[in-house]
Amino acid sequence: SELPILGLLKAPAPLLEHQLLAFGDEEERAVKQALLWAWNNRRIKGLDKKTAAVNMGIPSPHLSNIINGKKHLPPHKINAFEWIVGNRAVSMTIERFRRVREHEHALVIAKVIVGAQQQAAG
Repeated sequence: SELPILGLLKAPAPLLEHQLLAFGDEEERAVKQALLWAWNNRRIKGLDKKTAAVNMGIPSPHLSNIINGKKHLPPHKINAFEWIVGNRAVSMTIERFRRVREHEHALVIAKVIVGAQQQAAG
């Protein structure tokens, strides 16, 4: 039928902040949780892993291992996965941790700058 095709044409939906936080604070585990959540909450419930894998251009057993947390989703396949499942759980989780690391690095750099200024003034 045409309905599954139309479902795939609709852009992936973003998640709410509380949904992202529910995946946890440990990055690797959170991404695995996001993958599983994304699949379990896919837009087209009748979509099977074999069909999804074909549309993503990866072997079906590989997609099963990705969803089960045994393998990583290749970065160049994230967009295809999200269009197929209809949500942005994976990319938003990755972005959440990128922001955390960016903030942590900014604090370290700020401390180094302040220390250098104090040393130069002292």
